[in-house]
Amino acid sequence: MVHALLDRRPMPTPLTTMVRKVATCRLMLGIIAIVAVYADPTEPGFLPGLKLRGGEFSIDPYALAVLSAHLGYSLIVYWTAHRERVSPSRLVTVTTCLDVLFGVLIIFFLVVEPEGLNRLWRNIRNYFRVWPFSY
Repeated sequence: MVHALLDRRPMPTPLTTMVRKVATCRLMLGIIAIVAVYADPTEPGFLPGLKLRGGEFSIDPYALAVLSAHLGYSLIVYWTAHRERVSPSRLVTVTTCLDVLFGVLIIFFLVVEPEGLNRLWRNIRNYFRVWPFSY
């Protein structure tokens, strides 16, 4: 009881509490997603043109890169929410905008380059491989 009276930090508002809980859930989702994809015993077969590798206790490097980027983003949001360096309303606005931007980028790449960035990279690499003699 005495420690609560000596604590100078203000009581968290409901928005602050909600932002912390969402940040914690986001972090847990990132960790569980990596574990679930790693432990999934099925081969990815929904798009055979992508040539994804998988199976029991293995993970495709591209999937790992995307999931790790999301986990890093979740760690930054979690740290920011718990350190109280940014106001909760601003953190909500920024994370919502970043989530929408990520979704728009996924839709953009699915429309523009349905076979993914790997095909785009192969096209650029093949162009520069024969570039001086492209006639």
